[in-house]
Amino acid sequence: MTRAIITSKDGNYYSVEVYGHALFADHGFDVVCAGISSVVIGGLNALHKAGLPEDHIEIANNNIYFKVDNNSTIQTIVFTMMVQLETIQDSHPEHITLIHK
Repeated sequence: MTRAIITSKDGNYYSVEVYGHALFADHGFDVVCAGISSVVIGGLNALHKAGLPEDHIEIANNNIYFKVDNNSTIQTIVFTMMVQLETIQDSHPEHITLIHK
């Protein structure tokens, strides 16, 4: 199962960590994992273009962690990523869990 841990307070995001495999299908055929990866990697690309410093992003061993700046554009991108991941979770709750802290 993929897990996304989202740290936020008072409507502001502070960090996001995504790890694990969705296990919907065999490697290479897992459309749920592909959807999650597309949302997260596309979001990271947008965050990079919006000015999130590279040292705020860590990618290692299939784990992704990033700290979020309190910039309205960056906050909006993370909000959009979270809505997209929640949409996947609504359709496949046994393969992705979002944990809000």
